[in-house]
Amino acid sequence: VLAIDSARENVEVHFNYICKAQDEFIKNYSQQQIQHEELLANFDRDMEKMRSIELHPGVATDLSSAVLAAELLSWQGLLQALRLSGWGTSAFRRLSGRPRAELS
Repeated sequence: VLAIDSARENVEVHFNYICKAQDEFIKNYSQQQIQHEELLANFDRDMEKMRSIELHPGVATDLSSAVLAAELLSWQGLLQALRLSGWGTSAFRRLSGRPRAELS
């Protein structure tokens, strides 16, 4: 009887540990999901703000490639080069399963 009680207690301890770890994971995941959805929901607004900002000339001249330097004279050029708009829309749809416009 003592061996069975010891085994049962051992299982309960491990089960409680696993439950606690899962609860903590779910809590962190939920917080991150909310933060990511907020970032992606505001993505278009943030992109528009960035498009209006010109890069400092020193940034463009410090680039090793003259082709890139010509394309990166503004944030808009930088963003187009990195294709962030497509990434943002795709990430938002994968995360939420809904088009971005539905959450705005």
